[in-house]
Amino acid sequence: MSTGLSNPLQFHPVSFLFSKRPPPNNVLIGHDAVQIRFVEQLTGSTCETRDTLSDDDLLGKEGVLTRLLTSTGLRLSPAVRNKTGIWSLAPITPGSAAANAIVRAAADILNEKPSKERLDSLSQHVGRLFERGEIYDMRVALWETVGAMGSDLPTMRWREPWESQEWLPPGIDLGFRLGSLQKNLRAYVLLHTGAEPEAKKMLSPHKVLQLKELVLNPEKVYESLKVLSRWKHFDIDPRLTALCLTKIWLS
Repeated sequence: MSTGLSNPLQFHPVSFLFSKRPPPNNVLIGHDAVQIRFVEQLTGSTCETRDTLSDDDLLGKEGVLTRLLTSTGLRLSPAVRNKTGIWSLAPITPGSAAANAIVRAAADILNEKPSKERLDSLSQHVGRLFERGEIYDMRVALWETVGAMGSDLPTMRWREPWESQEWLPPGIDLGFRLGSLQKNLRAYVLLHTGAEPEAKKMLSPHKVLQLKELVLNPEKVYESLKVLSRWKHFDIDPRLTALCLTKIWLS
């Protein structure tokens, strides 16, 4: 008999499919258009979004590709689950399990075994490409990673305005940089006000750990979020916004 799952479960990321043949029927948990499109291309099936999925939806069928927003709608018996691919659509962020899977698939193509340090830096690199919106295709991400494995990578960690006056890398898209800072500060507030689950949905585990250990002046955090909110909602010049933020953290 099928039973509902009371809590979300952790599944392999979609990018794990680079190194594994998908089974006849597959279920995607979450939401990410890039990864959904990749599985559709890989399986030749069209993804259907449903609220629940039970044994009756899969028994005797092949080529079923279903998306559930959360794992609470997954109501499969153990026997059927064992024959079904269940994949996480968690965002591909720096250091995430999905980014790591892409790096490992690239290493398999090159028949290489990168060191843990190299794997971590490549995972940061490919995750950052997705965060910046520079990649919209999973296969492009794989071949970008293959190419990156044979080259030196730029430093992926930006300094923040509370660390240095030079927190804006040369040539960076100011809109993207300010958006990234706003997300980090929002996550910081969530982590330090008892809302850790919400923060974990926004950032990689590594970044969450960094922000949990960080102690910032709460007034400066508040003032920074006000400045960033005005920039976002009133289309204020990002250069003026960046200047205001620098003054907040230098004062």
